Amino acid sequence: MNIVATKAGELAKEAQRQFDNCLYSAATFNLWLSTLRFIRVVMRGAPVVLGALASWSILTSSDVPGAKTFVAVAAFLAGLLPALESALKIDEAIAALVPAAAEYTILRDAFRKAAVVSSKKPFADFESEYQALVDRHSQVRSLSLTAPWPMFSIARWKIKKGDYSFDIDTNAVPEV
Repeated sequence: MNIVATKAGELAKEAQRQFDNCLYSAATFNLWLSTLRFIRVVMRGAPVVLGALASWSILTSSDVPGAKTFVAVAAFLAGLLPALESALKIDEAIAALVPAAAEYTILRDAFRKAAVVSSKKPFADFESEYQALVDRHSQVRSLSLTAPWPMFSIARWKIKKGDYSFDIDTNAVPEV
């Protein structure tokens, strides 16, 4: 994007920076959200499977070496995992992340639109639109949510390899 060095141009560059910021935040939080949802499924499903295995008469009455140990470990984990899920407060983390991930995604698109489209409006209109986005961005930042560092690294890798790029932006769209 070629931006002229004017007040509008400088504000458009800042909108582009905020687009990048929201792109990385949205990707990071959505990855973390997917991971937490997967962990929740495992934490809720595994005890059912482990409990069934621990009470299966073929295993409980088996003379195979290690079968009794397996049954004991399966029963232990079947009891431990629900308590662990509760202690980790996975449901609360998911509930906090859902609106933040959604807001970062919305802001990502809005900052991009501001940089590309709204920057061509009269400066006062553009500045007003941009400021409203900054205020919303400040609100979501005030939640102070933090994803684990590996989530950011994975998000950055996915963004760099083009997972969040649109065909129209890469000129890969066939002519109509």
